Amino acid sequence: GGSDKGRRQFGNLILTQHSPIQVLHHLLPSPADSSARFMARQTTEMVIRESFGTFRMMNTHLEFFSVKQQIAQVKRIRELHEEACSQVREPAIDKPNTPFERVKRPDTMVICGDFNFTYDSIPYQIIKKPFPTNVLELVDAWTIKYTDITHIPTCGLFDQNQWKQGPHCRDYFFLSRDLIPKVHEVSVNTETKASDHQPIRLILNF
Repeated sequence: GGSDKGRRQFGNLILTQHSPIQVLHHLLPSPADSSARFMARQTTEMVIRESFGTFRMMNTHLEFFSVKQQIAQVKRIRELHEEACSQVREPAIDKPNTPFERVKRPDTMVICGDFNFTYDSIPYQIIKKPFPTNVLELVDAWTIKYTDITHIPTCGLFDQNQWKQGPHCRDYFFLSRDLIPKVHEVSVNTETKASDHQPIRLILNF
């Protein structure tokens, strides 16, 4: 797109060696906010089945300039997780080999991405809030692995013009609490300058 008025594309990219059995694209809410500029945001969800079980993998990129929209988007992500958990408890009628064939959308979930909020913010607290009974809570993978070490910065390391506050963290892995025992490593690549954000990696042991 840009100045030539060509087609513009925006979204989230997942590169995977696994074959997803379902892919869902969820448009996230953008409630009116005349105090900020903003763009359309989404989260991409994949259901993956492997020998160790089935789980959901999601990634996202939340709004930066509007906290109002950021909060609405976090709440929508929580609603999607709660919806999946309820479908596990109350599975639909299955009609195999038809458009109504049931695809198991498990409650075990990992979501990652540029959340654009800091870990001392209101949206960060909202995403970790307890759910109603029978809904798996979402936890910050970093805090599971490092109970006494503050998040390593994921932006502001090299781009001081954009990030005038200096190095800080805006990128996370949140996962359903049943995956806590599986967390093996959470790390941040602080060497590359390929982006204004640093890559963050989660390794789970099944």
